[in-house]
Amino acid sequence: MYLQSHILITNRNQGLENIKNKTYSFLKELSGEEADRTLEIVIENEPSIGIKHIKPMHEWNSKKSSSLRIGLIYNAHLLTHQAQNAIVKLVEEPNNNTFIALITNSKSNLLETIISRCKIHVFEDDFQENNTYNAVEDFLKAIYTEQKNLVYDYAQDRKNLEQFLDSLLEYFSIKNSETSTSKYNQNMVELLGEWSRANSSSVNTKLIAQSILLHLGNYE
Repeated sequence: MYLQSHILITNRNQGLENIKNKTYSFLKELSGEEADRTLEIVIENEPSIGIKHIKPMHEWNSKKSSSLRIGLIYNAHLLTHQAQNAIVKLVEEPNNNTFIALITNSKSNLLETIISRCKIHVFEDDFQENNTYNAVEDFLKAIYTEQKNLVYDYAQDRKNLEQFLDSLLEYFSIKNSETSTSKYNQNMVELLGEWSRANSSSVNTKLIAQSILLHLGNYE
């Protein structure tokens, strides 16, 4: 059985075991079959996942399996660019009966060469169980003055701005998965990726705040 690789988007509060259970349940819904948990491989490392960390997955994938199995990269946003380039072929053409899942809360940190070869699925319950989803909706509905005060407040600290951008990305990723034909949601996901990269590259936070308000502000 051939299975396309997936990027599974969850929030930052989900532990590994919880994510594994969700992934197995998702795969059963997708394929109609139970995966063999004894055949799984999990790749994780902090603060980054390099080429040496993903080497075991290449070796694991090269071995054929008659049973359905899962290869999971936990916190895939920690993959270095070199490691991501090294797994392009793996995610594009996994072995038969092999499901490759990249778990992340920040898809914007993944290369387009990876994203374009995967299907995207958002674990919506992970976001709606906390206040992130509702908080973003409240921000989007607020009057411009309130939005401006909030955005510039976040922009005073780069880490706070990063968390705010992540919340927006989570929200629009969910919306994009619900209505994949919506160009607006797709564009917002792309813009948020650009803003996140700009923030990581030490671009002036006030300039980022201005861009956020330009695209999301409710002008009177």
